[in-house]
Amino acid sequence: MSRATSIIAAYLQLRAREMTKSEYLSSGHVPSFIEWLSGNLDSNAFAHACFNRRDRRQWQCASLYDAFTQYHWPQPGVTRLRVAEGVSFESSALALSALRDELLPALEQRDNEGARAACVDVMLWGGVGPGNISWLIKNEAELVAVLVRTRDAIDADDTDHAEFSKPGFRFNAGMTKVYSLICRDFIIYDSRVAAALGWLVVKYCRLRGANTVPVELQFPWAPARAGTFARAKRRNAGEDQLRFPSLAGARMHVEWNMKASWLLQAVLQHAIERGSAFAAIKDPGRAMRALESALFMIGYDLDAPDDGAEARLPAVPTPPRAAQRLQEQLIQQEWESARMVGDSNARFSVTHSGIDIEFRPELASVKFFADQKIDSMLLYLLEHFATEPFPLANAFDQVRERRARNGMGTAWFLAANGNPPDTSRLAPVLEHVGILVRRDVPDERAAHWSINADVAARLREEGIRPWLEAYRQRRGT
Repeated sequence: MSRATSIIAAYLQLRAREMTKSEYLSSGHVPSFIEWLSGNLDSNAFAHACFNRRDRRQWQCASLYDAFTQYHWPQPGVTRLRVAEGVSFESSALALSALRDELLPALEQRDNEGARAACVDVMLWGGVGPGNISWLIKNEAELVAVLVRTRDAIDADDTDHAEFSKPGFRFNAGMTKVYSLICRDFIIYDSRVAAALGWLVVKYCRLRGANTVPVELQFPWAPARAGTFARAKRRNAGEDQLRFPSLAGARMHVEWNMKASWLLQAVLQHAIERGSAFAAIKDPGRAMRALESALFMIGYDLDAPDDGAEARLPAVPTPPRAAQRLQEQLIQQEWESARMVGDSNARFSVTHSGIDIEFRPELASVKFFADQKIDSMLLYLLEHFATEPFPLANAFDQVRERRARNGMGTAWFLAANGNPPDTSRLAPVLEHVGILVRRDVPDERAAHWSINADVAARLREEGIRPWLEAYRQRRGT
């Protein structure tokens, strides 16, 4: 029997044997791994350093708990729920709490539209809108039923639940974020958390002198999203014969998400007895999120910086700008005009992460349109119209009640949780920067646009940022 065949056979045997939470936590190396990990949460056994390509800064931690205290991830906030953007653990916790507080009542009240809106914001918060938002929109009529069935299946603590084998079952990097809000003791299992778990397992195997990864600890990994950098971020923790399978499909994803959640919960229970700093976090749900966040930070890139230099990100992020400071910045920005439908103009400014558009004279009211929200709207339009013309069709009541023609107003409302009338300014601005093209449609009085063909060809892979950056360079901003 070949080594690959034996691994598959062992995995299938494990699947047949370890289905429930109690069975998994008592199987093979899991108890000793939990014991070992819980005793080292605060030790330098898990010191790590990596280079953050976005910030152009090096990040390091002295332990898993220190990785939590050094949490730094730019989250976009939830504008609709008045949650500000930020980079700290606290800012993300506030955003997730607001989203949970909206999603749980929607499920309780069987409100499909409310559930769709909350889930869309989860995807926008996590930067996983493409594909997920269009699925949410298509499945809105049955969304509550799907979410409740899957939640109940996950909470049943049985990885072999029949729900996971149904045709069309969906579980991916976006849905793990949704279920982490509505399931019991359930972490977000994305490529960064998976990478860090594998990294811990490799250290455990090296210490135990194991030549292969125990089947019950073979947390599957997924590659980092493709970027513009020469060297890809390493998310595969495998070394030599210590290997991990690739994450493939919803069934595999939910199974290992459940196992990882069970394992980390058990680790925290042991950590309390051992007096770990994580034990000082009294709320169990918050402690679980803190440990998940520590893994998230370490899993950004498993390779150490090339130059070996050490530097820390600040433990406490810069506080939000005061209103006066923000107003001063708006005044100092480079503003220009785009011709709206009719004789008026829309003043706008392309920023490093979106577009600011003035809605009242003298910058009294400026709205920010984030890249990812515009991307989500354009992906909806691309799916429904390709590069053919679409109307504005953005009357609020008609869009909300689904009486409006399908067009930019509906796309902005469904795919970005935006206010449909705002597209009256957004459309001409996107036309001005070359992302949209104004189109004349026979026998139509209403204005129409289409997506620039070059943008459409690369939208799914790159979003609109390359075009906005090119526009900024042309303008010298």
